[in-house]
Amino acid sequence: MSRTVGINVVAQATQGKQTQKARLSAPKASFVKGAALRVRAASTATVSREALSVRAEDIPTVSDTKAKFIQAYNKPIPAVYNTVLQEMIVLQHMSRYQKDYKYSAVQALGFTSVFDQIFETYKYGSAEDIFSAYINALDEDPAAYRADTNKLLEASPSASSVADLAEMEDIKGMAALAAEGKLVHNRFQAIGLFRMLELAGLTDPSALSELVTASGMKQDMVNRDLMTYKGLLSKLSGAKELLKEFNEREKKKTAERLAAKEAKEAKEAAEVTEA
Repeated sequence: MSRTVGINVVAQATQGKQTQKARLSAPKASFVKGAALRVRAASTATVSREALSVRAEDIPTVSDTKAKFIQAYNKPIPAVYNTVLQEMIVLQHMSRYQKDYKYSAVQALGFTSVFDQIFETYKYGSAEDIFSAYINALDEDPAAYRADTNKLLEASPSASSVADLAEMEDIKGMAALAAEGKLVHNRFQAIGLFRMLELAGLTDPSALSELVTASGMKQDMVNRDLMTYKGLLSKLSGAKELLKEFNEREKKKTAERLAAKEAKEAKEAAEVTEA
């Protein structure tokens, strides 16, 4: 065999071995693609977990909101008022931190109306300080609540029909959110609608139905909220009456104890004088 032929044979043999080696060492395309997908999925999962973690850390718990309220207003509140207040703050916290929550003047009117009715005759501290502490605990602006409430208190009585109320920017804003599927149901918005109708003198049941439809809220949920609101005020009225009776009894007992003490002291003084 000639040198040239031998070289060719060796070259072919070497090339064959190298080709075989390359075939053995080169990863399959499907394997590479699968590995890449697994890495990408793992990265996405990690990012998702981090995003959820950040989101969870950003949203306060009900306990956080309650603690913030107590820190801002640390004076004792009688149970008659505090029980209702704590129930309200829990419900409002739940809607306040929903993904699509958006503050509205109608909600402000509803909440302020309820709050002012509850604390109408409050004499155990400053009702306005409690109001500010409550709204601040929800990371909202007490001044905005008052200002927007006053705006609707002034504007609503000028409406002569449901159509007039429906044309107000605040109602149209709710309807726009409902059309996008982003209107978060809120008990105080339902009460706010009812108050607007009251202020306008539109008390017919059909008026409520029309305004609820115009706002994009759900009639059955609004009816439920208004029944709860009515029950709350009735329960609160009864509790206030009991508290009033209790205070009167305590005042009477105090007066009787004071009179007995004065009588005893007068008797002892008379005995000393006689002696």
